[in-house]
Amino acid sequence: MFFLKKLLRAVILPPGLLVAVFAAWGIWRLAHRRRSGWWLLGGALLLYLLSIGATANRFLDLVEMQGWDAAAVVAADVIVLLGGGLVEGVPDFSGTGTPAPDAMGRVVDAVRIHQQQPRPIIFSGGAVAGCEPEAPVVRRLLMDLGVPASDIILESESRDTAENAVNVRRLMDAHGFRRAVLVTSGYHLPRALYLFRRVGVDCTGYPANLQAERKRRLNYLDFFPSADNFRKSVTAMTELLGMAFYRWLA
Repeated sequence: MFFLKKLLRAVILPPGLLVAVFAAWGIWRLAHRRRSGWWLLGGALLLYLLSIGATANRFLDLVEMQGWDAAAVVAADVIVLLGGGLVEGVPDFSGTGTPAPDAMGRVVDAVRIHQQQPRPIIFSGGAVAGCEPEAPVVRRLLMDLGVPASDIILESESRDTAENAVNVRRLMDAHGFRRAVLVTSGYHLPRALYLFRRVGVDCTGYPANLQAERKRRLNYLDFFPSADNFRKSVTAMTELLGMAFYRWLA
Protein backbone atom coordinates (compact mmCIF):
# COMPACT_ATOMS: atom_id res chain seq x y z
CA MET A 1 0.00 0.00 0.00
CA PHE A 2 2.83 2.40 0.83
CA PHE A 3 4.52 1.76 -2.52
CA LEU A 4 1.23 2.22 -4.40
CA LYS A 5 0.52 5.50 -2.58
CA LYS A 6 3.95 6.88 -3.47
CA LEU A 7 3.64 5.71 -7.08
CA LEU A 8 0.21 7.29 -7.56
CA ARG A 9 1.41 10.53 -6.02
CA ALA A 10 4.40 10.59 -8.38
CA VAL A 11 2.20 10.04 -11.45
CA ILE A 12 -0.86 12.14 -10.56
CA LEU A 13 0.93 15.29 -9.37
CA PRO A 14 3.26 17.50 -11.42
CA PRO A 15 5.93 17.10 -12.61
CA GLY A 16 5.22 13.37 -12.87
CA LEU A 17 1.87 14.08 -14.49
CA LEU A 18 3.55 16.19 -17.19
CA VAL A 19 6.13 13.46 -17.80
CA ALA A 20 3.32 10.94 -18.35
CA VAL A 21 1.35 13.31 -20.61
CA PHE A 22 4.35 14.20 -22.78
CA ALA A 23 5.41 10.55 -23.03
CA ALA A 24 1.90 9.38 -23.99
CA TRP A 25 1.52 12.22 -26.48
CA GLY A 26 4.91 11.41 -28.00
CA ILE A 27 4.06 7.73 -28.39
CA TRP A 28 0.72 8.67 -29.99
CA ARG A 29 2.47 11.00 -32.45
CA LEU A 30 5.01 8.32 -33.37
CA ALA A 31 2.23 5.78 -33.86
CA HIS A 32 0.77 8.19 -36.43
CA ARG A 33 4.17 8.58 -38.11
CA ARG A 34 4.76 12.10 -36.78
CA ARG A 35 8.44 12.79 -36.17
CA SER A 36 7.58 15.43 -33.57
CA GLY A 37 6.85 12.52 -31.26
CA TRP A 38 10.59 12.13 -30.70
CA TRP A 39 10.77 15.70 -29.41
CA LEU A 40 7.95 15.02 -26.98
CA LEU A 41 9.61 11.84 -25.75
CA GLY A 42 12.90 13.70 -25.37
CA GLY A 43 11.18 16.43 -23.38
CA ALA A 44 9.50 13.83 -21.17
CA LEU A 45 12.85 12.14 -20.52
CA LEU A 46 14.57 15.44 -19.69
CA LEU A 47 11.77 16.47 -17.32
CA TYR A 48 11.89 13.05 -15.68
CA LEU A 49 15.64 13.23 -15.10
CA LEU A 50 15.35 16.71 -13.61
CA SER A 51 12.58 15.53 -11.28
CA ILE A 52 14.05 12.43 -9.64
CA GLY A 53 16.33 12.33 -6.63
CA ALA A 54 18.85 10.04 -8.32
CA THR A 55 19.91 12.86 -10.64
CA ALA A 56 18.64 16.05 -8.92
CA ASN A 57 20.79 15.50 -5.82
CA ARG A 58 23.89 14.95 -7.92
CA PHE A 59 23.10 18.01 -10.01
CA LEU A 60 22.71 20.18 -6.91
CA ASP A 61 25.88 18.69 -5.45
CA LEU A 62 27.79 20.35 -8.31
CA VAL A 63 27.11 23.78 -6.80
CA GLU A 64 26.43 23.15 -3.12
CA MET A 65 29.27 23.85 -0.69
CA GLN A 66 28.96 21.41 2.22
CA GLY A 67 32.15 22.08 4.19
CA TRP A 68 33.53 24.97 6.20
CA ASP A 69 36.69 26.05 7.99
CA ALA A 70 35.83 25.93 11.70
CA ALA A 71 38.91 27.92 12.71
CA ALA A 72 38.14 30.66 10.19
CA VAL A 73 34.53 30.85 11.41
CA VAL A 74 35.75 31.40 14.96
CA ALA A 75 38.32 33.99 13.84
CA ALA A 76 35.77 36.18 12.03
CA ASP A 77 34.79 39.34 13.89
CA VAL A 78 31.39 39.75 12.22
CA ILE A 79 28.64 37.46 10.94
CA VAL A 80 27.14 38.43 7.57
CA LEU A 81 23.68 36.95 7.08
CA LEU A 82 22.21 37.12 3.57
CA GLY A 83 18.46 37.36 3.04
CA GLY A 84 16.59 34.74 1.09
CA GLY A 85 13.03 35.94 0.71
CA LEU A 86 10.01 36.73 2.84
CA VAL A 87 6.52 35.33 3.34
CA GLU A 88 4.56 38.57 3.56
CA GLY A 89 1.49 39.31 5.65
CA VAL A 90 1.33 36.05 7.61
CA PRO A 91 0.88 36.13 11.40
CA ASP A 92 4.01 35.31 13.36
CA PHE A 93 4.78 34.83 17.05
CA SER A 94 5.89 38.43 17.59
CA GLY A 95 4.60 40.29 14.55
CA THR A 96 3.64 39.94 10.91
CA GLY A 97 5.68 38.33 8.17
CA THR A 98 8.28 35.59 8.39
CA PRO A 99 11.40 34.63 6.43
CA ALA A 100 10.84 32.17 3.60
CA PRO A 101 11.81 28.57 4.47
CA ASP A 102 15.19 28.91 2.78
CA ALA A 103 15.91 32.18 4.57
CA MET A 104 14.78 30.76 7.92
CA GLY A 105 17.52 28.15 7.84
CA ARG A 106 20.10 30.88 7.26
CA VAL A 107 18.79 32.85 10.25
CA VAL A 108 18.92 29.80 12.53
CA ASP A 109 22.52 28.99 11.59
CA ALA A 110 23.60 32.62 12.04
CA VAL A 111 22.12 32.55 15.55
CA ARG A 112 23.90 29.27 16.33
CA ILE A 113 27.23 30.81 15.31
CA HIS A 114 26.44 33.88 17.40
CA GLN A 115 25.64 31.73 20.43
CA GLN A 116 28.95 29.91 20.08
CA GLN A 117 30.84 33.21 20.05
CA PRO A 118 28.83 36.45 20.34
CA ARG A 119 29.72 39.09 17.75
CA PRO A 120 27.75 41.52 15.56
CA ILE A 121 25.46 40.23 12.82
CA ILE A 122 25.06 42.23 9.63
CA PHE A 123 21.85 41.27 7.88
CA SER A 124 21.83 42.18 4.19
CA GLY A 125 18.64 42.03 2.16
CA GLY A 126 16.30 44.63 0.73
CA ALA A 127 12.90 44.81 -0.91
CA VAL A 128 12.48 43.74 -4.53
CA ALA A 129 9.74 45.01 -6.88
CA GLY A 130 7.83 46.83 -4.16
CA CYS A 131 7.67 43.87 -1.77
CA GLU A 132 7.91 44.22 1.99
CA PRO A 133 11.56 44.65 3.12
CA GLU A 134 13.16 41.67 4.81
CA ALA A 135 15.34 43.54 7.28
CA PRO A 136 12.73 44.48 9.96
CA VAL A 137 11.27 40.97 9.95
CA VAL A 138 14.67 39.29 10.29
CA ARG A 139 15.70 41.74 13.01
CA ARG A 140 12.59 40.81 15.00
CA LEU A 141 13.29 37.11 14.55
CA LEU A 142 16.94 37.46 15.57
CA MET A 143 15.87 39.23 18.75
CA ASP A 144 13.23 36.55 19.43
CA LEU A 145 16.05 33.98 19.24
CA GLY A 146 18.15 35.82 21.80
CA VAL A 147 20.43 38.09 19.76
CA PRO A 148 20.75 41.51 21.47
CA ALA A 149 19.54 44.47 19.44
CA SER A 150 22.98 46.05 19.90
CA ASP A 151 24.53 43.15 17.94
CA ILE A 152 22.26 43.58 14.89
CA ILE A 153 23.21 45.81 11.95
CA LEU A 154 20.75 46.07 9.06
CA GLU A 155 21.50 46.68 5.39
CA SER A 156 18.19 46.96 3.55
CA GLU A 157 19.08 48.37 0.12
CA SER A 158 20.47 45.30 -1.66
CA ARG A 159 18.39 43.57 -4.33
CA ASP A 160 20.80 40.81 -5.33
CA THR A 161 24.03 39.14 -4.23
CA ALA A 162 26.29 41.58 -6.08
CA GLU A 163 24.67 44.50 -4.25
CA ASN A 164 24.90 42.55 -0.97
CA ALA A 165 28.66 42.38 -1.44
CA VAL A 166 29.15 46.08 -2.22
CA ASN A 167 26.89 47.34 0.57
CA VAL A 168 28.26 44.97 3.21
CA ARG A 169 31.81 46.02 2.30
CA ARG A 170 30.85 49.63 3.04
CA LEU A 171 29.32 48.69 6.39
CA MET A 172 32.34 46.61 7.38
CA ASP A 173 34.67 49.49 6.56
CA ALA A 174 32.48 51.94 8.50
CA HIS A 175 32.43 49.72 11.62
CA GLY A 176 36.04 48.58 11.41
CA PHE A 177 35.30 44.89 10.85
CA ARG A 178 38.19 42.98 9.29
CA ARG A 179 36.94 39.46 8.54
CA ALA A 180 33.44 38.06 8.04
CA VAL A 181 31.80 34.67 8.19
CA LEU A 182 29.26 34.65 5.38
CA VAL A 183 26.08 32.69 6.18
CA THR A 184 23.84 31.70 3.30
CA SER A 185 22.42 28.55 1.73
CA GLY A 186 25.00 25.97 0.71
CA TYR A 187 24.02 26.14 -2.96
CA HIS A 188 24.34 29.95 -2.92
CA LEU A 189 27.60 30.12 -0.97
CA PRO A 190 30.15 29.61 -3.81
CA ARG A 191 28.66 32.48 -5.83
CA ALA A 192 28.32 34.68 -2.75
CA LEU A 193 31.94 34.10 -1.70
CA TYR A 194 33.12 34.86 -5.23
CA LEU A 195 31.24 38.18 -5.33
CA PHE A 196 32.22 39.26 -1.81
CA ARG A 197 35.89 38.48 -2.36
CA ARG A 198 35.79 40.27 -5.71
CA VAL A 199 34.97 43.55 -3.94
CA GLY A 200 37.68 42.98 -1.34
CA VAL A 201 35.80 41.45 1.59
CA ASP A 202 37.98 39.09 3.62
CA CYS A 203 35.52 36.30 4.36
CA THR A 204 34.96 32.64 4.97
CA GLY A 205 31.69 30.81 4.41
CA TYR A 206 29.24 28.79 6.45
CA PRO A 207 26.67 26.77 4.42
CA ALA A 208 23.08 26.67 5.68
CA ASN A 209 20.17 24.60 4.36
CA LEU A 210 22.21 21.75 2.89
CA GLN A 211 19.92 19.89 0.49
CA ALA A 212 21.99 17.68 -1.83
CA GLU A 213 21.57 14.25 -0.25
CA ARG A 214 24.64 12.04 -0.39
CA LYS A 215 23.19 8.56 -0.04
CA ARG A 216 25.39 5.52 -0.08
CA ARG A 217 22.64 3.50 -1.72
CA LEU A 218 19.66 4.58 -3.84
CA ASN A 219 16.17 3.15 -3.39
CA TYR A 220 13.06 3.12 -5.56
CA LEU A 221 11.84 6.45 -4.16
CA ASP A 222 14.88 8.12 -5.76
CA PHE A 223 13.38 7.30 -9.16
CA PHE A 224 9.90 8.74 -8.52
CA PRO A 225 9.52 12.30 -9.88
CA SER A 226 8.64 15.03 -7.40
CA ALA A 227 8.32 18.82 -7.31
CA ASP A 228 10.99 19.02 -4.60
CA ASN A 229 13.56 17.25 -6.75
CA PHE A 230 12.64 19.43 -9.73
CA ARG A 231 13.20 22.48 -7.51
CA LYS A 232 16.68 21.19 -6.64
CA SER A 233 17.52 20.89 -10.34
CA VAL A 234 16.24 24.40 -11.05
CA THR A 235 18.27 25.72 -8.10
CA ALA A 236 21.42 24.11 -9.49
CA MET A 237 20.80 25.55 -12.96
CA THR A 238 20.13 29.00 -11.49
CA GLU A 239 23.43 29.00 -9.60
CA LEU A 240 25.43 27.71 -12.57
CA LEU A 241 23.94 30.39 -14.81
CA GLY A 242 24.47 33.06 -12.15
CA MET A 243 28.13 32.18 -11.68
CA ALA A 244 28.68 32.08 -15.45
CA PHE A 245 27.02 35.50 -15.79
CA TYR A 246 29.17 37.20 -13.14
CA ARG A 247 32.37 35.62 -14.43
CA TRP A 248 31.47 36.81 -17.93
CA LEU A 249 30.95 40.35 -16.61
CA ALA A 250 34.34 40.20 -14.90
